[in-house]
Amino acid sequence: MINLINSMKKAFVYGGKRAMKTATLLVVAMVFAALPAVAEEIVFFDAATAGDGVWSWGSARIKAEAGRLVVREANLKDAYGDVYPSDMFPYAPKARLSLDVERIFAGTFTLQVLCFRGPSLLQTIDLIKDSKEARSRVFRMSDVGVPPETQGVMFKLWVANAKGASLVLKDLRYSLEVPGDKLVASVDFRDLSAWTNHAMEVQSTDNGVLLMPTGVEKAGSMWWTRSVEATRTGSIILHVPQVSKSVTTLQLDVFDRDDQYLGAVNVFENVGSGWHGSPMSVLRWPEGAARYQVKLWAAGGEGSFVGVDRLLIVED
Repeated sequence: MINLINSMKKAFVYGGKRAMKTATLLVVAMVFAALPAVAEEIVFFDAATAGDGVWSWGSARIKAEAGRLVVREANLKDAYGDVYPSDMFPYAPKARLSLDVERIFAGTFTLQVLCFRGPSLLQTIDLIKDSKEARSRVFRMSDVGVPPETQGVMFKLWVANAKGASLVLKDLRYSLEVPGDKLVASVDFRDLSAWTNHAMEVQSTDNGVLLMPTGVEKAGSMWWTRSVEATRTGSIILHVPQVSKSVTTLQLDVFDRDDQYLGAVNVFENVGSGWHGSPMSVLRWPEGAARYQVKLWAAGGEGSFVGVDRLLIVED
């Protein structure tokens, strides 16, 4: 499936002067100039509302009890264990991570941030180490020391230093507040008039669209015909609420100031459902990049689809 989508990327590029004539395209900054300057909070994860079914277990267990999440060590050999939200989330320097531990029954706890570029782990950071304090804490992601090439993060919570180490987790929340004047683009996919597709059936729903690859390649794309200035700052983020037998890739087709196509930049490749994205600064921009168009790929066999409902381009 991965080879299919990679071969399709090479075989079909929507670009050139015909595609980028300024008479037929709008720069997104102009299109969204009239957006109200109202801040919006993008919540990537909220343990208080997500429940216990979205966590993975590693020698500890997390269960919902009386409206709270209880984490208990369950290691048969040693007095430690961990749990973590199963998804990876986009790294954004201005995002905030909030932890609220309501009570510690036994032992201590540690909170870690795992930093990734694509699927590769770059570094693990201890935000809180062997703490016995039950209280709330808030971290700004730009202050925690992530490697500069970080695109995604995961969060891991350990209980340790006592057999049966356990705590009550009131909340673990990862979010990004976006001021209205920093929102370059916000797309909910309800209006598809500015989108074009190739080897792809696009079906509108009450919440976004379903992308269904067609043709013998079983891979196709949908791209935005509007252009965005390549500032190399800020972040681009996509929400994929559902996937069936498919993967998706977010790609930027890049052009110079003379509207010549320079190449494609992959923001992320072959991912499933969840929030995905990257800071613009870590992408491998071709020399002379001046603007780009957003392209979504989906690949899969019969009956496969990718659901998308939100695309955000945010300046720092």
